[in-house]
Amino acid sequence: MKIITRIKMPLLFPMLSLLFMILLTFTLFMSYEYSKQATADVNTFSLAKMRHSYQNTLFTFDTIRSFGVSTYQDTAISYWLISDQRDPLSDADAFNAASRFASLQPFIHSIYLVNTKTRKVIDTSTSLKDFNTFQDQGIIRKILEDRPSYISYFNHAVGNETYIGMIMPNTPSTNSGYLVILLNKDQLQKFLLQNEDTVGLQINITDKNKQIMLGESISNVALTDTYYQAPDKPFQPIEYKLGKDKRKISSAELPIEQWVMHFVVDENFLTKNINKFKQKLAFWCVVLLILMLLLFIWSSRRTLSPFRKLSAELQNKLGLHSIQQSGADADIIRSGFTFLMDSLQNMNHSLKDYRHIAKEEFLRQWLLQGTKLEGKVHNEVSPLLAYEYLHLAILRIETYKYFVDTYNYNSRKLLKYAMGNIAQEIFNEADYTCESVDMGSDHIVLLLGARDFTEQRSKPDIKDSLENVGLQIEKWLQIRTSLALSTTLSIQDNLRQSYQDVYELSLLKFFNGENKIYCDADLEESFQQEQIYPDQIALNELIQVIKQNDAERSIALLDRLLVQLKHASYSECLFQLQMIVYSLYKAFNKVTTMKESVLEEFRADRFSSLAEAQTWIEQEILSIMETLSQNQIGGRKGELVQEIIEYVQDHLQDPLLSTDIIADHLGFSSSYLRHLFKEATQVTLADFILLQRIEQVKYLLVNTEDTLAIIASKTGFQTRSHFFSAFKKATGCTPSQYRNEFVKAN
Repeated sequence: MKIITRIKMPLLFPMLSLLFMILLTFTLFMSYEYSKQATADVNTFSLAKMRHSYQNTLFTFDTIRSFGVSTYQDTAISYWLISDQRDPLSDADAFNAASRFASLQPFIHSIYLVNTKTRKVIDTSTSLKDFNTFQDQGIIRKILEDRPSYISYFNHAVGNETYIGMIMPNTPSTNSGYLVILLNKDQLQKFLLQNEDTVGLQINITDKNKQIMLGESISNVALTDTYYQAPDKPFQPIEYKLGKDKRKISSAELPIEQWVMHFVVDENFLTKNINKFKQKLAFWCVVLLILMLLLFIWSSRRTLSPFRKLSAELQNKLGLHSIQQSGADADIIRSGFTFLMDSLQNMNHSLKDYRHIAKEEFLRQWLLQGTKLEGKVHNEVSPLLAYEYLHLAILRIETYKYFVDTYNYNSRKLLKYAMGNIAQEIFNEADYTCESVDMGSDHIVLLLGARDFTEQRSKPDIKDSLENVGLQIEKWLQIRTSLALSTTLSIQDNLRQSYQDVYELSLLKFFNGENKIYCDADLEESFQQEQIYPDQIALNELIQVIKQNDAERSIALLDRLLVQLKHASYSECLFQLQMIVYSLYKAFNKVTTMKESVLEEFRADRFSSLAEAQTWIEQEILSIMETLSQNQIGGRKGELVQEIIEYVQDHLQDPLLSTDIIADHLGFSSSYLRHLFKEATQVTLADFILLQRIEQVKYLLVNTEDTLAIIASKTGFQTRSHFFSAFKKATGCTPSQYRNEFVKAN
């Protein structure tokens, strides 16, 4: 027994100690390498986020500047700004035009039109004001004292609210009129500077005087000094350390009034989870090794018991070498290495999953930013980077609203993943290198590699393969898709613009419903025809016909409205559809089954084609007319309403025709007639009288050669100004223009 103990114990503990040190060193090394690689990837993603925010800010402010120029070039606005006389009609036209422009941009709080000649201000949030009574005296002082000659941005406060203002003079020589746009800071910051998906990154914008324009100020004085240091080149990081606080500060100059965009990256916060994971990994590995050590000791002690009984026989029959090769030690070592191989295999699987996520994020950022990131590591992400040319294809899911309502988030991700696998399999069979990217919305992107044009011509037609992809997806996944394909692109081209263009091509199927692969030629063909949008006159006529319960004419008018949208852009078409539906909802909100949420359904792509949307609107119109028919008042009340209508039609030429006159004639109170008529026709009696007069004016303009003064007299308008304003408000044009348009049409 002493011999065995003397042999076993000196060999067991050194071997266990060596194994413990090797495994501990290997564990710490792997955790360090993982932390290093993850930190590098986080820094790379943060830099990409900075560049994206920078480009987004430039694009947003350039868009606002272009919007301001477009607003100023409006005929009504430019005429009002240079006018030196007060004109109520010009004031109304300028106010309506400015209000319309103000509603087109989400960042605009209000628009000021300032005329220093007439000393008048038009504020889209209030009305026309004199300089002395205008509530924003700060902007009046800035214009009168500074006389700005060029377009400029500035901080501006109105009461307790602060805005970013953009001022635009009419001409540098006269400076008599100014267009001022107040931008909502909260909405700009929410759109440009919030980084909810990049926690630990803070973004600020300062002007040339180091005053905060957007974002929160820096409270740490020492950090502020580092904050305003000018870097040698844009986005070059400057490290700041104070104790355990470690940050990187980057800056980039915006060509907007010498503004500077600052990025503060809190590395401690970004790497906090990585360090925690590293510590947990090291801790549990140490715990595991301790358990293994205890297992070794227990097993060794267990194996010594039979050796004591056979010590004499082992001394006689076995030598020292045989005793050292006991099977118990071999089992422990074998178990240890088995566990180590399993751990390595699990770690390898984790690394493979991480590479897949990194590759997909790299391709997504390549599409969103336009140019690929350079570097050896990135060139190993995807085999597409070794090609000289590529194609970009879009698989857009039709009726995406139904797709979202039917499947939950995980199911949608799996279905999109299956779509990408089907595409990769088909294109791999056609000898194309294919990568699929889920963009997180209603489509996935396919990137197809081609080394040169000669190689591409020797392969199967790429359109045939893409068409087969759509057929297989519909067959196996029951998902209809719109397919679009780009021309051959160089790998150095701006993929962001190409991605946007191809996505726009995939929307063409919404208009014509043709099932094919859409390319650039289809987009050019759609823009060759003049784009005409529905007007308010035709929409008002449709509403009146619905009230008259004329189904055939209503469907014809709707068809005439929607046929004009076939050559509009996808976003413009959805906007016009929303306006039509909203107008019907507003006019018949007491009888229609439509709800305001239908506008969201249009935005969510409820319909796969324009024809499907038209069918839905037709059904709603028929439902409205059916409800109106059921709600008509019968008996004596119905006869009384008919008497009112006939009296109005017979006395349209009477300028004194009113509700009180009709009530005196029929022997009822005015309030009773108003309530009765509105209940029966959904229109007030005063509006009905005006509408009948407008219809009579249209008839006389088209079928007679009477002068406008005679027509106004025949239809009961007391003044010519009321005649012109009422007709233009109802039809959108003057009586002369209406007559001329009819002559041209015939």
